[in-house]
Amino acid sequence: MDKEKLKAYGVDYENAVKVLQNADQNDESIKNALLEARINYGQYCYDEGMNDQAIETLKAVINEAPDRIEAYSMLITVYVDAGKVKEAE
Repeated sequence: MDKEKLKAYGVDYENAVKVLQNADQNDESIKNALLEARINYGQYCYDEGMNDQAIETLKAVINEAPDRIEAYSMLITVYVDAGKVKEAE
């Protein structure tokens, strides 16, 4: 993916997150949508080889919502792929 597309994606992601953060945070569907967006962003970062950003994003999701198993699974994948097997344990 070229730099312009990456930049555009980052702006779109940031704007989407701002909209969701400004929405009614007591609405469970908004909370879930925001978490899902962040997990998807972690996957995107991993797919694009931005492992440090993926790790940071996924760890933040896990800290906020420790019940999101898919975030743990993806984080383990990123750690292993990045050669950080000890962190994956």
